Amino acid sequence: MQGVSVSLYYMRVTERRKLAPLVVEAFDGSTDLLKVVHDALEEHQGNSVEIKGGTRRTYITNDLKRKDRVIEGSVEVGNSGYTASIKDVATNKERFKQLPSQAAMIPLYIRFWVPKAERFALAAFQHFGDAGCKSSMNSILQDYFHSKFPEYTFALRQVVPQQYAEQVVKSGAIKELRFIQFGVGNDIANMYGGSGLPPGVANLEMRVVTRNNNELAVTQWIRQALHGRPKLQKGPLELDSFKCDDFRMRVKVNGKDKILKIRDFVRLNSRIDVSQEVSMGADGHPTRKSISEICAALMAQISKEDTGITL
Repeated sequence: MQGVSVSLYYMRVTERRKLAPLVVEAFDGSTDLLKVVHDALEEHQGNSVEIKGGTRRTYITNDLKRKDRVIEGSVEVGNSGYTASIKDVATNKERFKQLPSQAAMIPLYIRFWVPKAERFALAAFQHFGDAGCKSSMNSILQDYFHSKFPEYTFALRQVVPQQYAEQVVKSGAIKELRFIQFGVGNDIANMYGGSGLPPGVANLEMRVVTRNNNELAVTQWIRQALHGRPKLQKGPLELDSFKCDDFRMRVKVNGKDKILKIRDFVRLNSRIDVSQEVSMGADGHPTRKSISEICAALMAQISKEDTGITL
């Protein structure tokens, strides 16, 4: 079975060149973001949006529904531009030859919630294996919003509930820390018969690396940085005699190594795996009822607890 996951996003509206988010149900004094999102999606129903050089297509299907402050529906995503052999997995015999002008489309659930009297709205997009629709959804909403409201800015920013970010901290094995100094000073370069190199040409790194499957005991420090207590100070950090301009780490999660900046740590778990909670239909895809309930519960968790961590 393909893995099923969900990504969540804050939607906010601001005046151009201003930072304060506006109340979404009347961001310009009268216009409701709920209607804007619905009109943007409705305009594209039955049409495709090309992503990544025209090889990836997203179709907005005709099952778009709006009830109270929620919009839900589905999109179909697929890649074209190449031939592919469609085979019967039981017999290994070819049943169909996909042409470059064709694409095998995968259905994905989408959900938008625009609460009243709030300065944010939420969006949830389903993933099926590697298939997703965030880029096309962002393109549709941004293009429509900019054409109708050029004096305002629409932002779609990924968010995860705090408990999921905490899971990364608990499960991720920190294998390496990298303290990076931009440029190479004359004192170091002279040791090798050269001259100093400016930032952008060379960097100097100090690494703390574990051996023999050990891990670094800095989980609590990472958790504090993740939640903003304490934050990395602006400007260089001083690590004894090593001036540090940047900090990165190598983390092993689910058997894979990731090199991350501290502000990117929660990206490891930006997709919330719901494969075990969702009910699968006879077609091998999540049932609408189950994926809808899961997305609604995740949205409610972020809104009620106000503990979402933005990325």
